[in-house]
Amino acid sequence: MISTPVTSGISRRLTAGARAAGITAFDVAAAITRRDQVLLIQHDAGPGFISTWTLPTAAVQAGASLLDTLAQLTCGLAGDISHDR
Repeated sequence: MISTPVTSGISRRLTAGARAAGITAFDVAAAITRRDQVLLIQHDAGPGFISTWTLPTAAVQAGASLLDTLAQLTCGLAGDISHDR
C-alpha cells in the first residue's frame, strides 16, 4: 500500500472543490496501520444481524478542518487501542 500524507493545502483544495460542487457535509476516515495490521471499528447490528467493520470515521463539524477532525478522531481512539500483548 502506498500512503500519501494529506497536507493542509490538499485538505483545503479538497474541501473547496467539494463545496463548489454543492457538497456541504463531510466525513473523514483514517486508515491506521501497524506493520501488516489495519485498525477497524466494529459496529454492533443488534440481535440476529451480522456486525459490520469500518475504518474509524468522524463527521467534520462546521468550522473544523479535515485535518483537525482526523487529529481528534485518532486522539480519541488512542485510549481504546491496546498495545501488543
